[in-house]
This record gives sequence, C-alpha cells and structure tokens, in this order.
Amino acid sequence: MSTADTVRRNLDAQYALAEELDALLLQERERVQARDWPAVLAISRDKVTRVQRLQKLATDLQLQAAGNALPAWLRSLDLDAELDRLALLAARLQRSNRESRSLLDHHQARVGAALKLLQRSQGPGLYGRHGQASTGRISRVLAAA
Repeated sequence: MSTADTVRRNLDAQYALAEELDALLLQERERVQARDWPAVLAISRDKVTRVQRLQKLATDLQLQAAGNALPAWLRSLDLDAELDRLALLAARLQRSNRESRSLLDHHQARVGAALKLLQRSQGPGLYGRHGQASTGRISRVLAAA
C-alpha cells in the first residue's frame, strides 16, 4: 500500500468520525432544548470518545508527515480534495459546537438567575458566624466560644 493510500485511509477515517460528531452535536442541541440532562451527559461522553479517536488519527498523520507542513505534504500526495472536504466538515463542526455552547450558556444563565432569586427569598440565617442573631434591626450575641 502506498503512502498516499495509507494517508487517504486515515483521512477517510477522520471524515467518518467527524460526521459522527456532527450527528452527536445535533442530538446534543435537541436534548439541551428538551432539557434532557442525562442524555446530554451521555452524548458528551460519546463526543469525548470520538474526539480522542480523531486526535489519535491526527497524531498518526503528523508522524507520517515527518516534520513537513501537513497541508503542503497532503497536497504533494495529491490529496487536495480529501483535505478540502475534511476542512469544510471541520468548519461545520465548529459552528455546531458554538451553537450548542450558546444554548448551554443561556441555560446556565437562566439557572443562575433562578438560584439568585431563591437565595434572596430565604432571608438571613438564624445567626452569623460570630454567634450573632439578627431579628430585624437589632443584633444580639447568642454565645461565644
């Protein structure tokens, strides 16, 4: 098997994993919108597995390039189309990931605001860390150690 064939197989494997990631990102967005947190966590674990496999393939490719600039080396092997196809999918994955992150940030802000409202409605505790009780305007020392 020639170097170009070996590299093409690596790029094809990377493309297949990237397509799986794309599908997982879509599922993740849907589950975030549905607030199905156990499913979001499971999808996140699946994404980590795929990303680790992608990193391994990319590392293998870097080792094969033997210090050459990867894009130029791939083009020298006449793999322009494969490289361009992978770059387009990578850009789509970045957009999808940003959209998911935005949804999660929005949800986190809503939860944070709700928690602040709940904490405000609880009022002050029975006594502070120095043994002082607050019953309104006047504080008194309950005990000191």
